[in-house]
Amino acid sequence: MAELGEHDAAKSSKKSCTFEKDATIRFYDLHAEVYANKTVFLDLTDAYAQFREFVPSGRILDAGCGAGRDTRFFIENGYVVIAFDASREMVRKCQEYPHAYCLQRSFSEITFKEEFDGVWACASLLHLPQDKARLAVTRLTTSLKPEGVMFVSVKHGEGNRWEKDRYFEFYNDETIHRLFDHDPRLKLIKLWNSTAPDLNGGGDVKWLNALLRRRSHRFAKTETEKPS
Repeated sequence: MAELGEHDAAKSSKKSCTFEKDATIRFYDLHAEVYANKTVFLDLTDAYAQFREFVPSGRILDAGCGAGRDTRFFIENGYVVIAFDASREMVRKCQEYPHAYCLQRSFSEITFKEEFDGVWACASLLHLPQDKARLAVTRLTTSLKPEGVMFVSVKHGEGNRWEKDRYFEFYNDETIHRLFDHDPRLKLIKLWNSTAPDLNGGGDVKWLNALLRRRSHRFAKTETEKPS
């Protein structure tokens, strides 16, 4: 990424502070139909399989659900799903699926407590600056039942930038740990890379994926199990 000048850096910082009620959400409100059409046929077979190995049934929170592609998949496979998204139009698209229940909420407004067997946060935390993303992970962890499992996927890369009025935070194999290492309730199960087509053309995009388990209440902060 090109270095920012003083003026550009200040502008970027200001955007980062206001994005949650500003450009990123507005982008999805304005382009909901186009975005839904571009993403509906993406192949997430592997990610679904990895998640379902640990969450074969139960209640799922689809965190930052977008147009509801994954909400629909989980409903069709017998899960009870509650979804949320900050974009009004994305919520509308998600609600088009039979039996979908979707709330218009930002990550900072989520207050569920130990209600879900699984949390699915696919390509959603990447729109948050790292400090806000860590807070979001804390809230999502609180929403999990003890022994519940969370899936997180973010784009691989360095730093952050705005792309077509959307804010993106990038992670590498080291920095992704900052999302969850601060929360002693979480244990990393698995971390892996994947690729997917760039929705705007230009080849494949590299993704980082993580599966995390909320520890049982009986486990202390010093519990030292290693991820696979």
